[in-house]
Parts: sequence; C-alpha cells; structure tokens
Amino acid sequence: MSMMYLMRTTILGGAIALAGGVAAADPLAVSDVEVRTDLTDFENSNALDYWPELAADLGAAITERVNLTGKAEHPSITVEVTEIAVDGSTILPESGEFNQLVGVVIGEPGESTIEKPEKASDQPQPFVNVPVILHATEGEATGGPDVIVIPPSQDDFYHAMLDAFADIVVEKVDEKKGEAL
Repeated sequence: MSMMYLMRTTILGGAIALAGGVAAADPLAVSDVEVRTDLTDFENSNALDYWPELAADLGAAITERVNLTGKAEHPSITVEVTEIAVDGSTILPESGEFNQLVGVVIGEPGESTIEKPEKASDQPQPFVNVPVILHATEGEATGGPDVIVIPPSQDDFYHAMLDAFADIVVEKVDEKKGEAL
C-alpha cells in the first residue's frame, strides 16, 4: 500500500468528518472572501505549476461554507496561502502531489454604523490573524470483511485538502468573531 494512498484515504475521511460538523451550524455571514497565493518565500516552489487555480478553488470551498452577503457590516475573510509542500519540500514531484497547505487567515470586522474614527490608530483591527497549517499524515485505511476501500483520485485528494483547509478557516473566523463581540 503506497504512502500517498494512505494519506489520501486519511485526509479524505477527515475532510468528510469535518464537513459534517461545519454544515450542521448556521453559516457565518461574511461580506467578502479573498484568497491569495504567495509562495515567494520558497524560491523554487513549483506548486502553482500543478495547481494554478488553487486560490480560486480554495475561495470557492470557503464560500460554500459561509453566507456570502456582500453587506459591508459583515466581516470579511482574507486567506493567504504561503506554502504548498510534500513532506516539507516545496518542490512537488512530477505528480503534483502535496500533503501540506500553510497560510494565514485574516478576519476584518465589518463596517460599523457608528461614525468613522478620525485617527488611523482608532481603525478597527483584524479580529483574526492566525496561521492555518494542514498536514495530511499516513494512516491505515480500514474496513470490515464486507467493506472495499477505494483510494481517492488525485483530484479527490486535492479537493479534500482544500475542503479541510476551508473548514479550519471558517471555524477560526467564527470562533474569533464570537470572542470579539
């Protein structure tokens, strides 16, 4: 059994379990979702050669988990993906496989109905500015005697990684938003 098979099975199962928990609650109301990829800290990173639509795909995954209102009074979410790697290497193999997704999520408060502050130092600060680190690890795919385990395709694995990352982003913003109010 290959390592990627085990990692794919583990992350796919984890993403499915997380998605069930997120879907059960009322979706977080946000005005905007923006996702950027900035891999400049890793000079030889080739991840975007394999996954050029990662920012758009992750943005779509996050948007599926929130109530995108477009209303200025609701907070906005910005995610910057800063690392895509396989086993710590930002140079992906020819298959494009990766098992690490690292970034920062920033939650900006919505516009208030109260007058705008006069000084820049009085401007509302982000209520969330935290790293998000997702690392798929090996695990055994188990099933009973009547269960057939089918490994996910590379596309399934890609979407499972993005879905799990999106779940973490929404959870962190929702958690911190509640603390900020």
